Amino acid sequence: MQTNSSSDYMNYVKQMLDSFGLRPFTDVEIKRVLAPEFYEAVLNSIRSKVEGVDEDSKIDIIKTDIPQIKSKQFEKVPVGEQIIACNLGGTIWKSSVISKTKSGVLEVQKEKKYVMPRKERRCTFRQFILRILKIVDGVWDKSMNQDITVLLSLAFPVQNKLIDDGIDAYFLRRKLPKSWNIIDFGEYKYPSYIGNLLRKNLLDKSFSFNFKNVYIINDTSCVVSFLPSDNEHKDIEKLPVGFVFSNGSNAAIRDLNLEVSKFIRPERFGLAELIHQKMMDLDLIHTKKKFIEHLTGGDYIRYRIAAAISLLSDNEVMSKSIVEWIIDQPDEHFFSYFTDDKIGFKKFIKLDLNNFLDGFEVHYIYKVIKECSYRATIQAGQSIGATIACVTKAAGYKNGTKLIPIDGKVFWESEKIMEKAREVTDMLIEDNHMFFVKAPTLIGGSQLAMVLDNI
Repeated sequence: MQTNSSSDYMNYVKQMLDSFGLRPFTDVEIKRVLAPEFYEAVLNSIRSKVEGVDEDSKIDIIKTDIPQIKSKQFEKVPVGEQIIACNLGGTIWKSSVISKTKSGVLEVQKEKKYVMPRKERRCTFRQFILRILKIVDGVWDKSMNQDITVLLSLAFPVQNKLIDDGIDAYFLRRKLPKSWNIIDFGEYKYPSYIGNLLRKNLLDKSFSFNFKNVYIINDTSCVVSFLPSDNEHKDIEKLPVGFVFSNGSNAAIRDLNLEVSKFIRPERFGLAELIHQKMMDLDLIHTKKKFIEHLTGGDYIRYRIAAAISLLSDNEVMSKSIVEWIIDQPDEHFFSYFTDDKIGFKKFIKLDLNNFLDGFEVHYIYKVIKECSYRATIQAGQSIGATIACVTKAAGYKNGTKLIPIDGKVFWESEKIMEKAREVTDMLIEDNHMFFVKAPTLIGGSQLAMVLDNI
């Protein structure tokens, strides 16, 4: 169906998207269903882990024992202190050289980025370790000390152990987020510490550097450690929490890593789940469980848009081929180009879409993608706002001015998501004075590593 009237067509599309479940949540749904159950799940899981209370733990929590650092400790770190910091995400790995400048802030001096194709995420433990060593070697040069401190920020759940030469960690399971799979995990003695394996393989290969200290921690632990240095925020007390909203979504409170991304949305949420089922049909997700990250993760937002358009195509109101085009977009933050007016219709029609139109006029396709992107983005922002409110309340926030450190492109690169997250946080915690501050994972982790190196 492609009617002569653009307004009639879009009204029909909007009605169908409502029926699919791709619509903004109501205040009642958030305040009376999602937020109460989310907060209770976080609180009960913390009590179960920390206090040993027999509660129904719905969120996995890992106690890291990583110490909290203070600004005065970082001030004692010598100017010129240098480390190599790596961010090992689900889809992108980065390695950086980070130094402390004369002005007392950390500066990224060199950086390389590596895209990890899905087919390469199924690997042996040795292959995984060698990839880490190679990206460290990719930014190390002869002008640096041969003995270097390395920070590894992992977007995977790990258990930590404080050791004399850093913080080591081991994986809890063979299968990791974003389709990573250590296929010979069971052949290694459990637990197998990543730092030990790095040092062992460093000796076996012809690398020019050695490890001084190695810090291997979860990305949310890095964000919790972030110390603001700008004049606007450095004198505001920071709440001991950290959030990452990128392709994955997670949170931490002090030395507790909360796998909030795996919170299962309440059955009585009132949201039609045709979108979720269609994502399974398209082989974009592989679980019937309706995790909150399916609403907040960068790739998942794009997949929800693709699933909605696929459902529309099933009803013959949209091109079926355009679904493949959306799924294959290389930028996981594709949705923000439509919701934040980064791509207008004049830019859109210049794209090579001839093989994806299926007889539909290009301006109709643009309007539908824009509408789906807008709705998926609103849902993401609302869900992120609920996450922030529930975790900060569980961390003890009641009132007062506090900084809330957050990292992740999904949050910081979409004005609509930030706007909706703020709106929902304000609705759930009235008269709060929380300031969201951009807390880059590698900066926070480097601050932690440098402080511990100099104690």
